[in-house]
Amino acid sequence: MVKKNKTITAFVFQDWHANSGNFKGRIFLALYRLAKWFHDGNKPLKVLGTPIIAGYKIVSQFGFGCDFPLTLSLGPRAKIVHIHGLVVNRKTKIGSDVVLRNGVTLGIKGDGFPGAPIIGDRVEFGSNSIVVGPVEVGNDVKIGAGCVVVKNVPSGAIAVGNPARLIIR
Repeated sequence: MVKKNKTITAFVFQDWHANSGNFKGRIFLALYRLAKWFHDGNKPLKVLGTPIIAGYKIVSQFGFGCDFPLTLSLGPRAKIVHIHGLVVNRKTKIGSDVVLRNGVTLGIKGDGFPGAPIIGDRVEFGSNSIVVGPVEVGNDVKIGAGCVVVKNVPSGAIAVGNPARLIIR
């Protein structure tokens, strides 16, 4: 339990630093990390954290208008710019140092279509960009604003347009 406690504290401070000057992003991610810690804990911890988990869901869905479930995997130093309108599938895996902007959607293709996105490290998403399906996005990738990604994106690439076309750096 001590190690898990250190991890959440480290993640909160790293996220806090990554979102310097972005009060909403700082508060949202700190609340997310705390609620996730309770959510992923043992049964007594989960019961004890029920008000925190419920508060997080209310703040995220009604206050910020985003669907950012506690079951997704989010690496450290996440940066959320203009938090409103984020929609992320519960099975999505997001690496470290990722930048999310307003209106980003990371999800599945629909009911009956398995597979959620797996996002690498240092990926930057433009506003209203969409990644759907069992798509793997490599490290050091930039996804342009309004881009719709339905195929894998290799590390170091830039994805633009709808459907996404790749510009390899």
